[in-house]
Amino acid sequence: MQSSLDLLELIHLLLKKLWIIVLVSAIGLLVAFGYTKLLITPKYTSSVKLYVSNAKIIEPQDRINYNDITASQKLVSTYGVIIQSNKVLSQVIASESLQFTTNKLKKMLDVKSVEGTEVMEIFVSTENPQLSAKIANAIAKIAPESIKQITKAGTVEVVDEAIPNLSPSSPNTMMNSIIGLILGAFIAVLYIILKEMMDTHVKGEDDIRKYYDIPVLGSIPVLGSQVKGGYSS
Repeated sequence: MQSSLDLLELIHLLLKKLWIIVLVSAIGLLVAFGYTKLLITPKYTSSVKLYVSNAKIIEPQDRINYNDITASQKLVSTYGVIIQSNKVLSQVIASESLQFTTNKLKKMLDVKSVEGTEVMEIFVSTENPQLSAKIANAIAKIAPESIKQITKAGTVEVVDEAIPNLSPSSPNTMMNSIIGLILGAFIAVLYIILKEMMDTHVKGEDDIRKYYDIPVLGSIPVLGSQVKGGYSS
């Protein structure tokens, strides 16, 4: 049994079995591509942007100071929690006659701050691009009033309404295919190395000298093979 392989032996072995690596890698790529295309339902994401202000009323002569901006940025996280609350989501479901539970709808949402600004963006992902935009706009319509009732401060205004995005946001076919390719190559390399290390066959005089440390008194040539010391017709 070969317990180890040095670097040169490993490189030579992998080059010798390169066709196996290529074959298994191609199979991994095709399996990942087929699985992604045939078995994973694509999802479409639409988003709506809301502006969060800490001031209740801003007159033309008033100025927004640094504290107001900082407070508004902190409110984005708070408002994000409120938007994903059962109170707000149940109103969205009722207004649009959706066949979802609040927990299921919550899993479709992702609320983020836009690069640390006072603008928050609400992402909605469903299997229908029109439905994603419809839900996002419903949230933008209902959320400001609910937030005002709960917090008793600040204002929320719609910056951009959601529009249907006809390009699927997931799955990432190319990324999954690359992962399948890499995984196939890894499996092939692992198989080749383990098979070689577990191989107990003696392949020639060099193996006897290397692994058993005994002298070779003689060898029997294989007729018809110049490599094995025989002759070739």
